[in-house]
Amino acid sequence: MEKVKFGNFNVIIHNENWLYWAEVEDLPGCFTQAETKQELFKNLKEAIASYIISLQKDLIFSDFNQKQEKYA
Repeated sequence: MEKVKFGNFNVIIHNENWLYWAEVEDLPGCFTQAETKQELFKNLKEAIASYIISLQKDLIFSDFNQKQEKYA
């Protein structure tokens, strides 16, 4: 296990059975895997971006529903 800083995020990298996998400590449920560390960091960038986009969509959708409920 290795802890690294990836941009603004703390990441834990695991190496098990010729496979790397990583979890982003600051984003619960944000994981990725790869065969090499170079590929892992590329996948981390995509995983973090997808996670943040998903959060944004959830916030927009929940905010929209709350506004509609006020007027119902």
